[in-house]
Amino acid sequence: MHLSPGRIHLVPLTGGVRFMKGTPLDIAVEAVHQTGQTTRLGLSVLGGLSILNAPSAIGTIEIAVRPGMEEAVITKLAP
Repeated sequence: MHLSPGRIHLVPLTGGVRFMKGTPLDIAVEAVHQTGQTTRLGLSVLGGLSILNAPSAIGTIEIAVRPGMEEAVITKLAP
Protein backbone atom coordinates (compact mmCIF):
# COMPACT_ATOMS: atom_id res chain seq x y z
CA MET A 1 0.00 0.00 0.00
CA HIS A 2 1.25 3.45 -0.93
CA LEU A 3 -0.26 6.70 0.31
CA SER A 4 -0.36 10.08 -1.40
CA PRO A 5 -2.55 13.14 -0.78
CA GLY A 6 -6.15 12.01 -1.16
CA ARG A 7 -5.27 8.58 -2.57
CA ILE A 8 -4.51 5.03 -1.47
CA HIS A 9 -2.64 2.87 -3.99
CA LEU A 10 -2.85 -0.89 -3.53
CA VAL A 11 -0.51 -3.11 -5.54
CA PRO A 12 -0.75 -6.91 -5.79
CA LEU A 13 1.91 -8.71 -3.74
CA THR A 14 2.68 -12.38 -3.37
CA GLY A 15 5.05 -13.29 -0.57
CA GLY A 16 6.07 -9.62 -0.29
CA VAL A 17 7.11 -9.46 -3.97
CA ARG A 18 5.23 -7.34 -6.50
CA PHE A 19 4.26 -9.17 -9.64
CA MET A 20 3.63 -7.21 -12.82
CA LYS A 21 0.52 -9.20 -13.81
CA GLY A 22 -1.83 -7.57 -11.32
CA THR A 23 -3.36 -4.17 -11.88
CA PRO A 24 -2.80 -1.67 -9.06
CA LEU A 25 -5.95 -0.32 -7.44
CA ASP A 26 -6.05 3.44 -6.98
CA ILE A 27 -8.68 4.73 -4.52
CA ALA A 28 -9.54 8.40 -3.98
CA VAL A 29 -10.40 9.16 -0.35
CA GLU A 30 -12.61 12.03 0.81
CA ALA A 31 -11.22 12.45 4.34
CA VAL A 32 -9.22 10.63 7.02
CA HIS A 33 -9.92 10.45 10.74
CA GLN A 34 -8.94 8.39 13.74
CA THR A 35 -11.58 6.18 15.35
CA GLY A 36 -9.70 4.45 18.19
CA GLN A 37 -8.86 0.76 18.44
CA THR A 38 -12.13 -0.80 17.28
CA THR A 39 -13.33 -1.37 13.71
CA ARG A 40 -16.82 -0.44 12.46
CA LEU A 41 -17.84 -4.05 13.06
CA GLY A 42 -16.79 -3.81 16.71
CA LEU A 43 -13.62 -5.87 16.29
CA SER A 44 -10.58 -4.91 18.36
CA VAL A 45 -7.15 -4.86 16.75
CA LEU A 46 -4.09 -6.46 18.30
CA GLY A 47 -0.91 -4.80 19.47
CA GLY A 48 -2.49 -1.48 20.41
CA LEU A 49 -2.88 -0.48 16.75
CA SER A 50 -5.14 2.47 15.99
CA ILE A 51 -7.83 2.46 13.32
CA LEU A 52 -8.10 5.28 10.78
CA ASN A 53 -11.22 5.62 8.62
CA ALA A 54 -10.93 6.90 5.06
CA PRO A 55 -14.34 7.32 3.35
CA SER A 56 -14.23 6.86 -0.43
CA ALA A 57 -16.65 6.38 -3.33
CA ILE A 58 -16.38 2.58 -2.94
CA GLY A 59 -16.90 2.56 0.84
CA THR A 60 -15.03 3.34 4.04
CA ILE A 61 -11.51 1.95 4.17
CA GLU A 62 -10.17 1.10 7.62
CA ILE A 63 -6.40 1.32 8.06
CA ALA A 64 -4.59 -0.07 11.12
CA VAL A 65 -1.52 1.97 12.11
CA ARG A 66 1.10 1.69 14.84
CA PRO A 67 0.79 3.92 17.92
CA GLY A 68 2.35 7.32 17.32
CA MET A 69 2.00 7.08 13.52
CA GLU A 70 -1.61 8.28 13.30
CA GLU A 71 -0.90 11.96 12.64
CA ALA A 72 1.80 11.18 10.06
CA VAL A 73 -0.56 8.90 8.10
CA ILE A 74 -3.45 11.38 8.36
CA THR A 75 -1.21 14.21 7.13
CA LYS A 76 0.18 12.17 4.24
CA LEU A 77 -3.24 10.89 3.13
CA ALA A 78 -5.38 14.00 3.69
CA PRO A 79 -6.90 15.31 0.44
